[in-house]
Amino acid sequence: MKTRFSEINLIKELSSPRYQNLHRHFVPKTFANKALMFGPRHDDNLVYLVERGNVRVYLAMEDREFTLSILNPGDIYATHTSAYNSAMGEVRILTMETMKFYSFLAEYPELSKIVIAVLGSILKQSFAIIDSLSFKDIRKRLAEFILFQSEGCLPDANGAITVPLGMTMEQIAAIVGSTRQTVSTILNDMIREGVVQKTERGIFIIPNICHLRNFE
Repeated sequence: MKTRFSEINLIKELSSPRYQNLHRHFVPKTFANKALMFGPRHDDNLVYLVERGNVRVYLAMEDREFTLSILNPGDIYATHTSAYNSAMGEVRILTMETMKFYSFLAEYPELSKIVIAVLGSILKQSFAIIDSLSFKDIRKRLAEFILFQSEGCLPDANGAITVPLGMTMEQIAAIVGSTRQTVSTILNDMIREGVVQKTERGIFIIPNICHLRNFE
């Protein structure tokens, strides 16, 4: 279960002189920690880029929440979806009316390819979320979450991988569709069985990635 939709950083792309005109049409907005930024019935139809901080995108059904992604700086999303968007820490975003943004895509067709790639990742991730919640138990979902977070982290000389999750138990629980207590219990099981090691808050070590893949 991944926590971001794409490895493409649109903020970095827009810093190019070629996109100076487009960049200046974005309107910045800031949000405090845990603020609900946008919801399913939000009035404005906006596209936004995350400039600073992280945004949690999630679905809420009855008394449960299902995280679709954690948006990072450079990610793009829109307000006209059925998902809730909340700030994780202080967040600054750049917003633009959706139709205005689409008109700029006609002016910069190369950006269309990037946006389509991100939207494709969103759709793929949504299906992965549904599959995981429907067919995998919480122990497997948590193991897969840690595995996905380890992607891009290089192993040390002994093959161990350090994974800086940088999230609270509550945030991890929301991502994997469980409770804080259940996630804490399973992580303690992983630590006791030597599947992972905890060095400090939010930082874990995977001594042997095969053991984590086989954790059930």
